[in-house]
Amino acid sequence: GAGAKLARLAAVACRAGVGGLEFTAGIPGTVGGAVVMNAGASGAAMDGLVREITVMDTGGNLSRLPASALGFGYRTSNLQHSSLVVVEVVCEGVARDPALIRAGMVEKLALRRATQPLAHPSAGSVFKNPPGKAAGWLIEQAGGKGLQQGDARVSDVHANFIVNLGRATARDVEGLIRRVRQLVYERFGLLLTLEIQVLGED
Repeated sequence: GAGAKLARLAAVACRAGVGGLEFTAGIPGTVGGAVVMNAGASGAAMDGLVREITVMDTGGNLSRLPASALGFGYRTSNLQHSSLVVVEVVCEGVARDPALIRAGMVEKLALRRATQPLAHPSAGSVFKNPPGKAAGWLIEQAGGKGLQQGDARVSDVHANFIVNLGRATARDVEGLIRRVRQLVYERFGLLLTLEIQVLGED
């Protein structure tokens, strides 16, 4: 079901000899959430796996939608602005030796541990990468790496992550986002777009 963790999906696929899902191994969150955000890593994303989903509307009615109806784009889908809830996802991989799949997963997880701040809680990549640019590089070059507000800090490991050092509030994170955006805009003339979703006003 769509409530399954991505890590579990990767593990089940590995045991079954279904390749192509290795990139999901280190992504936090659920299968349904990954579809809504078109989550991805290492040059792959959910839009390359999903064939069909089942959704529920506010009246409790179920319907099936093909991947072509989901409006997938870079870290987005048209489900983000919909009241539909994803309840089931049909993915398609490729037949592969489980040992090779496992090796690919280990490699992806090692890369994630080496390049991302996993020691502290975060919401993942904060900004989308502009065309031809890496948001983390832009933030670092603009002087945003290590910037802190309250207990929210732009990671020293990867500048496109804001980590919680203990008691960061949503206000701390949003304030830091504004400051980072301003720094990058002043340096490069680019306005970074959020990859994370902000819920609520306060």
